[in-house]
Amino acid sequence: MLNFSIQIIPIGVAQTIQNLIPFFVLILSYSFLKEKLPCLEVSNMIVSFGGVMLIIVISSYSKQSLSIGDISQGETTFFIGALFNVASAFSFALCNVVMRYLRSVHHSLVSSFQATSNFVFSLTGLLIYRLFINPNGFEYNFSAAEILLLLLTGFARTAS
Repeated sequence: MLNFSIQIIPIGVAQTIQNLIPFFVLILSYSFLKEKLPCLEVSNMIVSFGGVMLIIVISSYSKQSLSIGDISQGETTFFIGALFNVASAFSFALCNVVMRYLRSVHHSLVSSFQATSNFVFSLTGLLIYRLFINPNGFEYNFSAAEILLLLLTGFARTAS
């Protein structure tokens, strides 16, 4: 979801939306782990959430943020990209809360299960895309440098 949204919305807005992860972690931790919610944290998170929403709304009306390369994006496309980015932030927060809940399980088992789940969900998304959205497929014409960058990105995501 994050990779898709970065292709639609500016990287600065995408990263700002990713800063909602602590907001979602706070809500999920309270809901599932029964952690306390100090008033100061709640007020800070409300202000942060409001700020991110303000940036999304302002950026959606900015002509500079609606053009990526030579492609002009409409408001609806921008909000779809922002929605995918918010969903990405939520899923990352959910992952963090689940990993905290599973802290008694060895980290290698959690990482293995997470990697397997990522593979299954990514493959499912690719199959849905190839079968229903774009049955004609798309070309795989990566250069050696692009393949190296893709591998580096995969390593960096795994390491984080």
